[in-house]
Amino acid sequence: REHLDQDYLDFKYVLSKNSKYFDQACSLLIYVSDLLGHNEDIIKYAPGVIEGGFDNVSEIKNIYVKALLKTKKQQNIIQALKLLDSIIDEDDDVTINNYFMKVRILLDFSEFDEAEATVEKAFARFNPSVELYYLRGLTSLALYKNKKEEEYLDEAINAYQIALEYDNKHNMSRIKLSEAYMLKNMVEDALETLDGFRVYYDENITPEDK
Repeated sequence: REHLDQDYLDFKYVLSKNSKYFDQACSLLIYVSDLLGHNEDIIKYAPGVIEGGFDNVSEIKNIYVKALLKTKKQQNIIQALKLLDSIIDEDDDVTINNYFMKVRILLDFSEFDEAEATVEKAFARFNPSVELYYLRGLTSLALYKNKKEEEYLDEAINAYQIALEYDNKHNMSRIKLSEAYMLKNMVEDALETLDGFRVYYDENITPEDK
């Protein structure tokens, strides 16, 4: 931590002098600010780096998105959504997490149809995985809560079940599957699902951890 604090001060000093190394210092300051949690510096300097079109612009975009979301301000969240669209549409190193963040924003804004369409685009772009099925389950569950149509609840249950087939240690899929079972009044299935989580936890914790 101490060396990061010093790096941060060094890069800030270079920026204050407006030297020929301004652009490089700006990028490095953003990386260090991300590690130190200095969102205000990321939000201040990232737009210039992105507009400059440097080699690391995709990484800077992702750091900028995280910083904007952490503010929890609606105007910044909207800006983050636009950036995610830019990453998804234009960048080569797109990740499932980019789609995940976009879907979460859309669900928070009650843009359910667009969220569902975004999930399907993610499935078309990436190989099936626990993360993708968890995302589908999350979206279907939100659609059920909004539209009260049973088919969405069934879709959520199916998605979480498949997610756990990919990785039965994926705790969030197990927890959300239990929630979906409860909404469908399948109490025994819900308890059994959570019991599976408890059994896994008990079997993998060491005596020292207890």
